[in-house]
Amino acid sequence: MQRSTLIVSCTTKKHFQDTLLHQSLVKIQTQLQDAFETKFYCENKTGLSKIYNAALKEYGKMYQRIVYIHDDVALDDAMLDSKLDDAMNNLGYDIVGLAGALNPAIKHPALWHLS
Repeated sequence: MQRSTLIVSCTTKKHFQDTLLHQSLVKIQTQLQDAFETKFYCENKTGLSKIYNAALKEYGKMYQRIVYIHDDVALDDAMLDSKLDDAMNNLGYDIVGLAGALNPAIKHPALWHLS
């Protein structure tokens, strides 16, 4: 039986608890209802693509999806799992991406952020 979602993240930090990603997941964990499992690669000095490909090879058949997230990203959406379900099942996407910034300089007419 496949589990739902694995979050894979690399960090140069010694302890994954020191990452913004982990700290943000802790804040919303009661709302997530065990939707995610996490795998942190600490003290990483290897390229992300190498780690991500290894994780896909090792865990790809165990999970419905693998989400690669940088360690300095904060997640604050407890509905993320259902939104991923929607994007992948109802909209028909195999790959879903997300880009963001702490202080985006969004200028007219770039209104993509409103859709």
